[in-house]
Amino acid sequence: MTIPSLIWEAISGQFLPYIIAGVVALGAYFKGRKDVNDERDAKEERAKTEAMETSRDVKDAVAAKTDAARRADLSRWVRPE
Repeated sequence: MTIPSLIWEAISGQFLPYIIAGVVALGAYFKGRKDVNDERDAKEERAKTEAMETSRDVKDAVAAKTDAARRADLSRWVRPE
């Protein structure tokens, strides 16, 4: 027998279950990280969508007001001179 075949027999006989377990553990670890990242990204996307909807609603509400009504609303935020 050659040295590479002896090494292969040692690896496949004694260490193969441990190698397989290690690969499975790494796969589970990286899948868990991906799931957490996907969940975080989905949460950020929902928050971004909600902020955009709120912004659009405010913009529409302001556009629906007359100039006099906008001036009256803005005058509450300006100090009288």
